[in-house]
Amino acid sequence: MQQQHQDIFDIESPLNSKILLTRTVLRTCSRSSVVDENSSKDRVVDHLWLARTVLRTCSRSSVVDENSSKDRVVDHLWLARTVLRTCMTKQYFAIRKTWIDAQDYCESWGGGLATVSSPSENEYMMDLTDRTQPVWIGGTDGSIEGHWTWYNATNPENMITKFYWGGVQPNDYNNQDCLAYYKLSVGYSWADEDYKTVDINIKIVTDEISRVFIMESEAKLIGLKNALIELEYEFQRDENHVQRWFSSIDEEMRRLNNEYANAEWDFETNMSNKTETEHVQMSIKASRSMKEIAFKAREKQKLHYLRKDTRRRLRLLSQFSDPTDKNVLELLLQFSDPTDKNVLEQLTRTRSELENIYAVGTLQKDGKVYNMEPELTKLMQEERDPDVLNWAWKGWRNETGKKMKSLYAEMVKLLNLGAEENEYSDFGDAWRKSQFDDTPELLQMCETLWKEVSHLYKKLHAFVRMRLKDYYSKHFPSYKFPTDGTIPAHLLGNMWAQEWQGVYEIVKPFPDVSETDVTKEMSKQNYDVHKLFTMAEEILHVSWFGSNDKNLLEKVTTDFFTDEPDEQNDDFRIKMCTVVDSTYFETIHHEMGHIQYFMEYRNQPVVFRDGANQAFHEAIGDTISLSVNSNKHLKAVGLIPEDHTNNLEEEIKRDLNMLMKQALFKIAFLPYGYLIDLWRFRVFDGTIPEGDYNKEWWKLRLEYQGLSSPVVRTSEDFDPGAKFHIPSNSPYICYFVSFIVQFQFYESLCKASGHTGPLHTCDYYRSKGAGDKLRSFLQLGHSKPWREAMKVLTGTMDIKTDAITEYFSPLTEWLDKELQEKSQTVGWEGAKINFE
Repeated sequence: MQQQHQDIFDIESPLNSKILLTRTVLRTCSRSSVVDENSSKDRVVDHLWLARTVLRTCSRSSVVDENSSKDRVVDHLWLARTVLRTCMTKQYFAIRKTWIDAQDYCESWGGGLATVSSPSENEYMMDLTDRTQPVWIGGTDGSIEGHWTWYNATNPENMITKFYWGGVQPNDYNNQDCLAYYKLSVGYSWADEDYKTVDINIKIVTDEISRVFIMESEAKLIGLKNALIELEYEFQRDENHVQRWFSSIDEEMRRLNNEYANAEWDFETNMSNKTETEHVQMSIKASRSMKEIAFKAREKQKLHYLRKDTRRRLRLLSQFSDPTDKNVLELLLQFSDPTDKNVLEQLTRTRSELENIYAVGTLQKDGKVYNMEPELTKLMQEERDPDVLNWAWKGWRNETGKKMKSLYAEMVKLLNLGAEENEYSDFGDAWRKSQFDDTPELLQMCETLWKEVSHLYKKLHAFVRMRLKDYYSKHFPSYKFPTDGTIPAHLLGNMWAQEWQGVYEIVKPFPDVSETDVTKEMSKQNYDVHKLFTMAEEILHVSWFGSNDKNLLEKVTTDFFTDEPDEQNDDFRIKMCTVVDSTYFETIHHEMGHIQYFMEYRNQPVVFRDGANQAFHEAIGDTISLSVNSNKHLKAVGLIPEDHTNNLEEEIKRDLNMLMKQALFKIAFLPYGYLIDLWRFRVFDGTIPEGDYNKEWWKLRLEYQGLSSPVVRTSEDFDPGAKFHIPSNSPYICYFVSFIVQFQFYESLCKASGHTGPLHTCDYYRSKGAGDKLRSFLQLGHSKPWREAMKVLTGTMDIKTDAITEYFSPLTEWLDKELQEKSQTVGWEGAKINFE
């Protein structure tokens, strides 16, 4: 029960004697209201639901509410006292007794059988019964037949003057001298009954029980009032102290934020020894400052009386490290005191060296240099020769991942050291708690989500596998396509097979249906990069949010990087390698969604200037992309023509083609987005040792993606490092969650815009209702737990797969028919990894 009291007052310390009285009253009022023959007196007198509710309300409002005052405390207690006086006047005992024994029983509780003083009280008492069973009340004509009185020990001649008889009652059948409510042919009314009756399941009503209790309750309530006032004083003292400290450190954190962001921006836009050194030095400087702030936050967590939100903010500050939070506790070692004084610098340099290996990775062939962007990306998307694709796939892994293995193992050791010294089981544990605050069940939640959507992926996998097998059998007959149900990882149009839009032309459901080439249309209309950004700005900044702020875009420069706003709250940046095509049209809207999120929560304290969780930041960008990538929106902005043919069959086929293209991105990504951090968490907790890094990586890729490596892999390889997020130690499970929750966000905004029809046809462009709903969510930043923030936007606290399932339902229905007609097996059961 102490825990319940602490939940109400948000106190985590022992209570003094006066607070103990508060706890006693609340404990008494929180008990079950069931009353039976074995009930104790405390249970009977203290078990009214309404009194309990009022007491809880008065306590919570008086102590926790920041707007509370002593007058409110007194007002709430007056209300509680009034409720006790009113509601404690009637009690029911579900027992069988004669009228005389029932009266004695009530007297033993300090009361007596109930009396009725008015028609309204008579109706009130009948309403409290079930109107089907007899109920004793306190009237009798036992002294003089027909002379009905209320039985009362102090006034036995208390005459009853107003009667509520039913039918022919009273009839004095067999000398019936006692009063009861009774089910009669004409309703539920008074009747006389034999005082010796015990076999008709009679209930007893008393209205005198409260007379003894009220005086005791008055004393308790006075004590409660005094305790609450004193507690409120203690609360305000601690709360005010912490709030003053918050104000003093927030400006320092804003300055550090800006300095760090600028140093990282310089390094990301101009990688050199000078900018790397400056970046490392700024990281160390910021970490040392944050160490002091985090230490003080931990000390202040020990204060007894703080609001729930205040305590949460302290907890977040106590684990706050990298001021941009980009690498999520990567500088966790700031809290430790390791023997090696240079360990923090060692960690930062190790990460920088890993990133640099990735950044400078290139391939060469026939005198041509292939960087990841744009040459290798373009090659993987457009090339179909399996030998060329294998050259690029294997070469990139040799130039990046294979060179990182020992460095990555060293980084894991350093990260785990810091995590363990801060009472986390390992760095993965610290990471999960940072990325998804208050979500200890994160892994179970993600596994459940995956199981709910895996059928979508497996159907897509089976169809793509069928089309690719047919394609390579026809065009590259010497190529041996796997027969174990897997798809070779290098044939899916992407270096990591994380999305498969590169093979859209091969797997398009209706290749003969004409489609407008959006990229060519952009070229025809003389689009440039600035035009793409201004379109995104118009949609976000003006159409949905109705802002007339100064132009968001001051310059467009030509891998994604955004920083937090500076201390003036008006510096927002994007660094992108950008070309004018349909893919970047979508990507730019996504990244501008991040910028809008930054802008909406920019006035929050620094520790709250982030998404409600990391997945939500990504999901917002994609939620916007879903809308602007719809055929309806592309028509609205003039990038595809209106269809005036009214050919419904053609329109359905176009929709299925569009959904397939979306599925090759949104559905194909899901298992990859999940397995990266599954692998990484197992590395951090030691389940996967260094010698098994690559083997366990491919086991997960087979289990979740159904992919096989095009060449034999060994323990000397380190294929995870070929993905940027591994050497940069950037989180990834947030992308998995975001790819599901974005459809839930999208569905909510579509409803707010008044959309009707299939979900995939929705565009909430220029909908004020959708804009207002989105803004109310974005402005919260990280100030509320993510479930509370999610409820603001979606009306529910749970992440669900219903929306993504509905969005793709036309496609999945079509896939079911196609796979059945072609007798295709769904899945890859029995397949093994290509490893030695």
